[in-house]
Amino acid sequence: GFTTGGYGDETQLVGTAPLRTEALVHVAVVIDSANDAMLLYVDGGWTASATLVERLSALDDVNAWLGMSQYESDPSLDATLTEFRLYHRALSSEEIRASYELGPDATF
Repeated sequence: GFTTGGYGDETQLVGTAPLRTEALVHVAVVIDSANDAMLLYVDGGWTASATLVERLSALDDVNAWLGMSQYESDPSLDATLTEFRLYHRALSSEEIRASYELGPDATF
């Protein structure tokens, strides 16, 4: 989810199925400001998208957590993160696929 105005204004990406629990899963979220889009990829394949009318620069990034919500009633992520990457631009669907296929710690 992405919001600058609280839960009621949140733009959400909802996948088509729960993530597997028996193996590593490659999850990628792309913020494409040029096309006002937020996209979700799982294991290299496109899963969901949403129109994004806000910009990342509008976020007040005081709390930047992985797997934890700002809301106490939300559960924390019950998983192990093995790798986390940030890029300075929106990756293409081909680059997301390559990242998945090359595996952890790959450079491309």
